[in-house]
Amino acid sequence: MYKVLKISALLWMATLVFTLCKGGRPAEGAHVHGHGRLNLALESNNRLSLEFEAPGASVFGFERQPGSPEEHSVYTQRQAALKENLTALFPFVTRYGCQAKLSGFEAEAGESAEEHAAHGDADEHEHEGGAEHQHSEVRAQYNFECTHSLAGAEIELGFFELLPQLEQLEAITLSNSGQDSVVLERGQRTLKLAQ
Repeated sequence: MYKVLKISALLWMATLVFTLCKGGRPAEGAHVHGHGRLNLALESNNRLSLEFEAPGASVFGFERQPGSPEEHSVYTQRQAALKENLTALFPFVTRYGCQAKLSGFEAEAGESAEEHAAHGDADEHEHEGGAEHQHSEVRAQYNFECTHSLAGAEIELGFFELLPQLEQLEAITLSNSGQDSVVLERGQRTLKLAQ
């Protein structure tokens, strides 16, 4: 447990450093539909920790609790894609002899379909009385133990194929040789790890 907290803290710090170095500042409550973030930490040549974060709309196509049978089906399928179908999500595991493990998953539920319909899809996302619209977030943490070195590896990712609403992923990598940031657009599925 301590190691997971340590890695999460390092990934958070790397995200903060990159944001500040790019001349920006962390956006409070940044929440962009169609976008997601990957935080990757290469702990050793053969061990990788990866964290995925995205708005519910980027994963499920909606941010509220599923209302219709179709939405329930999508919700269940996308959760399974992130929690169970790890070979499709991370095709590199076969190539590098990795054991993939889901170490954490959280899908914050938004409001119910009835509550969402009551206020509509206003751009300002505010309820009566100035309360903000409740956004949902999805977070998943994965660990990889590999027989082949991942240092300098090009790893294939299946997020865009499994999550049709996802358009862009910001990937922040951290390793002994430094940190890097790259933005992957739909259609790009390969990410090069540092040496």
